[in-house]
Amino acid sequence: MKFDIKDFKESSEFLQNLVNNLTSAVFIVDKDARIINVNDTAEVLFGQKALDFIGKLCGNGIKCMYVAETGMECGTTDYCGECQLRQSIMKTISDRETILRHELTRCFYIGGKKIMKYLLYTTKFIHYSGEDTVLLIVDDISEVEEQRRKLEELNKAKNRFLGIVAHDLRNPLSAIDIYAKFILEDLGDSLSDEHKEFIDSIISSTRFMNHLIRNLLTSSQIESGQLTLDIDVNDYCDILTHNYQLNRILAARKGIAITLRINDDIPLFEFDKNKILQVLNNLIGNAIKYSNEGSQIIIEAARDGDFIRTSISDQGPGISPDDISRLFNEFQRGTNRPSGNEESTGLGLLISKIIIEGHKGVIGVESLPGSGSKFYFTLPLKS
Repeated sequence: MKFDIKDFKESSEFLQNLVNNLTSAVFIVDKDARIINVNDTAEVLFGQKALDFIGKLCGNGIKCMYVAETGMECGTTDYCGECQLRQSIMKTISDRETILRHELTRCFYIGGKKIMKYLLYTTKFIHYSGEDTVLLIVDDISEVEEQRRKLEELNKAKNRFLGIVAHDLRNPLSAIDIYAKFILEDLGDSLSDEHKEFIDSIISSTRFMNHLIRNLLTSSQIESGQLTLDIDVNDYCDILTHNYQLNRILAARKGIAITLRINDDIPLFEFDKNKILQVLNNLIGNAIKYSNEGSQIIIEAARDGDFIRTSISDQGPGISPDDISRLFNEFQRGTNRPSGNEESTGLGLLISKIIIEGHKGVIGVESLPGSGSKFYFTLPLKS
């Protein structure tokens, strides 16, 4: 094949033009982390000309704050031993290993100003003309990262606001609930059926509001990373039996029968009693909501190896595969509607999932449209 120097020159120029038009900053550095060449984007990113980079050690060339403020050489400051970028370059040289998309958050002096940058970088080993070099590719994600951090702060503020509002609402709602029940019990015989219906509606609404507040508080704690589990040794059979008895009364009002089956000798083990009660109330409450009069709900608990498996089966309308795929997401509800038009917050299943996974267990559902549903979760016997 005939070699044409003109073609080589044109292809070399094309390649250089291509590199210069990349949106990523590109550096070639030697085995000592000294900059050999840069593209045009690197000049724009760090606000200086190519000649200001070439021949300088990486930190000096890009004007890292640690070398710029000490006047020292890159690799000699107190911080250089911890610098991930320098470590990546040296590791790529020594091990010939490609390091993909590491994050670097650092202040640089650009145009005489100290500016914080959020960067993603990749290092790749290149051996060319007898020299070991590193191709360093840098992407500036500062704008995206700043937006992410602002959204994170807004989300934290939202969670604080929800927490404050929820706490402030609990006391007056509890008072309304107590007074309404007091009126119904003490004056029930003298009240008309219509007035009794009004008070029942007040009690039902305050119960739902308290449930919503409890879920909002838990949700805001989860989002802010403040949800903690109060793990202690508890009797799961007692807790399950007590919860079953409470929910049996609620189910009876809709003409629904609940059966509890504890199949094996379940020992004492460690879990957060209140959080697991919240899960049981969510799952059994949902089964009652979506069941019709005359149907049955079965609660089963049994050992499954090193876990306790609890399931709640109902004879409701069942759940489509599309609904199942989004059931455990925030504020998501299926297309089915509660049989008694009960209210739903759309948070219960998400919170249950996080609580169970926090216990190192698994939660899920088995269902087909028209065939009822079985929600289940596992809890490890060993904490």
